[in-house]
Amino acid sequence: MSRTSRSHHTSRFSRSPATRILAAVVLSAAAIGAGASPASARTVTWTLSDGFENNPAATWEVGSSGGGYGIIYSFDTGMARGGSGGVVLDQTGNGFTSVGKPIAPVVVAGATWCRGYVWAQRRVYATNTLTVNFEAINSSTWTYAGVSRYNLFGPGSGRWEQIFISFHPTTRNLYLRVSVIGTPGYVNVVNFDDIYLRCTTTY
Repeated sequence: MSRTSRSHHTSRFSRSPATRILAAVVLSAAAIGAGASPASARTVTWTLSDGFENNPAATWEVGSSGGGYGIIYSFDTGMARGGSGGVVLDQTGNGFTSVGKPIAPVVVAGATWCRGYVWAQRRVYATNTLTVNFEAINSSTWTYAGVSRYNLFGPGSGRWEQIFISFHPTTRNLYLRVSVIGTPGYVNVVNFDDIYLRCTTTY
C-alpha cells in the first residue's frame, strides 16, 4: 500500500474537534449519573446459638404462673440433645412455666426479619395434647413481637421435635422465652435444648 493511501485511510477514521467535545460531554453525563445512583444495600446479621452449656443459669431464668417449676441443668449428657446442658419445664395446673432471657439484636423497624427454632422433647407419658410456646416479647410493653404455639402429641416417646418462630421486630429490647402451657389433671414435662435465633437487617 502506498504512502498516499495510508494517509487517506487514517484521515477517514479520525475525529473532528467537535466530535471529540461531544464524546466528552456524553461521558461526563454518564459519570454523573453513575455517581447519583443509590448506594448498595447494607445487611447486618445478629445470631444467637445457645445449647445451655457453660453455666446457663447465669443468663437464663425460670418463670412460673400456677405452680410449675423449671430446672436449668448443665450436667446430664443423657438428657441433653447435645452436650450436657438443657432445661426441663413442668406445669401441672393452669398457667405456664417458662425459661427466658433478654436479647438485643440489631433492629431497624420494617427492615429486620428474625427466624429461629428450639428443640423440645416430651418427658412423661400422658394422653393429653401438650402445648408449648416459643415467644419473642417486647420488653418495654410486654407484648408479643412474635409467638409460635406448638402441640406435642407424642406421649413421652423421647422424640425431639423442632419448634420454629419468625417475626418482624420493631425494637431491639426483646425477651426470648419458651413456655409450657398447663393442662389441669395432667403432668406436662418438656425438655428443651439448642435454641437458635437469627435476625437479618437490610437497609
